[in-house]
Amino acid sequence: AIWLSAVRDSIALSSGGLKGTKTPLTVITGWGKHSTVEGSSQVKDAAVDLLRQLDSPFKVSPKNPGLLTATAAQVTEW
Repeated sequence: AIWLSAVRDSIALSSGGLKGTKTPLTVITGWGKHSTVEGSSQVKDAAVDLLRQLDSPFKVSPKNPGLLTATAAQVTEW
């Protein structure tokens, strides 16, 4: 999860401008449109599992099942 550490470090460095805001951060996983079973995404499932294990604030977007979202403030606190 090197990429995730880099994202968190980047947010921490710029937290003066983002902390306390509801600026959305998004991880794009896709929802499985091109999977053998449409709507089943191995990438999304793996990302959700990893982020859950790390107790991250990222959740599946209610508006788009192919996105995981959290606010900058949530990521900074995490």
